[in-house]
Amino acid sequence: MILPSKHIELSESLIGLGSFIVKILRVPTTLDECWKELNELYIDKGKIKKHHSFDNFILTIDLLYMIGVIDVNLKGEIYNVSK
Repeated sequence: MILPSKHIELSESLIGLGSFIVKILRVPTTLDECWKELNELYIDKGKIKKHHSFDNFILTIDLLYMIGVIDVNLKGEIYNVSK
C-alpha cells in the first residue's frame, strides 16, 4: 500500500498520493485546506483513480514528514521543505 507494486498502481499507493500533496504545498497550508484542495484538484476530477480516504491522506502526511519532505511551522501549517 505504501509503494506501488504488481497489483497496486502508483495512484493507489501512499507514495503516489504524496506526489499530489507535495504539488499542493506551494505555500504553508493547514491540513484541512490541503485535504480540500486535494479533493478539488485531483480526486473529484478523476486525476487520481482511487478515491483515497482522509485516513490515507493522514498516513501520507505522516510518511512525507518521516522521510523529511514536509515539515510543520509554528502556526501548525504543513509546508514543502524542498522548495
